[in-house]
Amino acid sequence: MRYAWPLTAGILMLLLCACPQKKEAEGGPGGGAGGGGGAPSGPPPVSVVVQPVEMRDYSPALDLSGELRASQRATLTAEVSGKITAIAARVGQSHSASAGALISIDPSDYKAQLELAQGNLMAAQVALDEARSGPREQEIAGQQALVDQAQAALNEARDNLSRKQQLFDSGVISEQELVSARTRVETAQAALNSQLEVLDRLKEGTRKEQIQAAEARVKSARSSVELASLNLEKTTISPAFDAKVTRLMVEVGQFVGPGTPLVEIVSDGPGEAWFNVAEGDVSRIKPGDSVEIRSDALADTVVTGEVISISPAADAGTRQFPVRVAVNDERLLPGMALRGRILLGQPKSTLMISQDAAYESKLGLVVYRMTPPGPDDKPMAEGMPPLPSFETVPVKTGERIDGLAVIIEGELKAGDMLVTRGKEGLYPGAKIIPTNLQGGGPGGEAPAAGGAPAGGAEAGADAGAEGAPAAPGAEGENAAGEAGSSGK
Repeated sequence: MRYAWPLTAGILMLLLCACPQKKEAEGGPGGGAGGGGGAPSGPPPVSVVVQPVEMRDYSPALDLSGELRASQRATLTAEVSGKITAIAARVGQSHSASAGALISIDPSDYKAQLELAQGNLMAAQVALDEARSGPREQEIAGQQALVDQAQAALNEARDNLSRKQQLFDSGVISEQELVSARTRVETAQAALNSQLEVLDRLKEGTRKEQIQAAEARVKSARSSVELASLNLEKTTISPAFDAKVTRLMVEVGQFVGPGTPLVEIVSDGPGEAWFNVAEGDVSRIKPGDSVEIRSDALADTVVTGEVISISPAADAGTRQFPVRVAVNDERLLPGMALRGRILLGQPKSTLMISQDAAYESKLGLVVYRMTPPGPDDKPMAEGMPPLPSFETVPVKTGERIDGLAVIIEGELKAGDMLVTRGKEGLYPGAKIIPTNLQGGGPGGEAPAAGGAPAGGAEAGADAGAEGAPAAPGAEGENAAGEAGSSGK
């Protein structure tokens, strides 16, 4: 329910500042003689702030604490040596996996090594092709010509030896000349044999082991090309995923070697929430369970997540199980502290009140509910409608969420207006002015923040308390609680 009284600023100040009239001998609240000039009689009303009882969806849950982590994280290091020539993204900037090099190393030396390796591979491949195809006809013909020349030289040497032998037998030449002629024959025969072997090999073709050796040289040359090509590729360092730079550890012009850390990155986009669940509660959750996630960075915003997985092993020190939760909100950044609620059932409509409405009185936990004026209530001042009062309602509350408390027991219903500020100014029988329910002031002015008059509801409540008489045997809130227990 909602109430509104068209109080002007002047009348409101009059009510808050007016002093009670002198009481009669039997005096009580409001029991004095009326003053002149239309001044209000009795104790002044109390300025308060009220909030409604709400009906909201609620489910029991496990309350957890944790943090947001990037779904992927990596430290990129140099795999080859060289000078840094370019850095594409700085700390806080994004770099997609398809954008090319994040950090570049001078590739000049590696390009030269690749070109040399490619030349060696080409030469080895030519040699292998020749070995596989065998000798050409021109080579065999050329070798046959050499054999013919060696045969002719041998024939000539033999003819010369025959003449020398006849001359030696006739006593014309010495034995030494005969021996020399025989030596020339032997030399010519050896030369012919050598050429014949070459000709035979050419006619037989390349041997298997020669082809295998040529193939091995090609394989080695190809490996050198692959290694040189790989080293050239390593001069460009790129992330394997769309990333955001969190730490840069080198600068352009710096010389680095293999293993030098260059940059730390995290995946760009929504991360994952990680919570720890006590071993006694781990059996109560499962993948797919809904999780409410809150963070100081998002004020009152509630982000919905879903349990992805539960670690099969507990931490040896804490005996708690890590739980990974999918989060689809890029406003949450890696490292942010999170509060999570893993829902243990389907949410259902539940009465909830502002946690500021509950008060621990002599009667236990109570709330002060605003009650409308009765038919016999009279206005506090001429030209005004009667003001509402309040009653005390015992309650029992449960979990507190986002400034609201779950009502477990208590005779409340949705729409009941409960006092949240100004409770300390209440006294038995007091009338109240719910300042946050008032409309605009004279001339259409907007009400003060929260609907309260300047100085706040607490200030108004204090003002009301100063002029309020103390109830017999009761003080402050406790007195209000006792009065409320009687229904007034």
